[in-house]
Amino acid sequence: MPAEHGPWLLYDGQCALCTTLVSCFHRSMSKCGIVARPLQEPDVRERLQHLGVAPEDLLREVRLITREGVLLGGADAIVEVARQIWWAKPLVWFSLLPGGLFILRAIYNWAARHRHHIGRCSSPRGPHDGESKQHFLF
Repeated sequence: MPAEHGPWLLYDGQCALCTTLVSCFHRSMSKCGIVARPLQEPDVRERLQHLGVAPEDLLREVRLITREGVLLGGADAIVEVARQIWWAKPLVWFSLLPGGLFILRAIYNWAARHRHHIGRCSSPRGPHDGESKQHFLF
């Protein structure tokens, strides 16, 4: 998965909410050259480990590997994707306001912690086994 072929949006392929959102935005992302791939694919896991992501952190948040090979996660990854899509620019503009990115990160983190209530994720980790904070939104 070479960086020069990116950007790559990496998401939890076992999460119903994540796969639904990726499916909804697939057309817009592909027009910008963004390729969405599940984190469960072996070469994706290998690439992330090469970039320093520990195996236990793999499903912590959505990831984006930019064309330059920079790894972003969570709200920062979503803002970078929004930067590439013309109709999503207001999200980028909001992130540039004082405190805007802080607010987006807080919203993302809340949604990530509660995604099993939002999207009925089919991840092997249930919401009551103490590992639900490893799940992410998108």
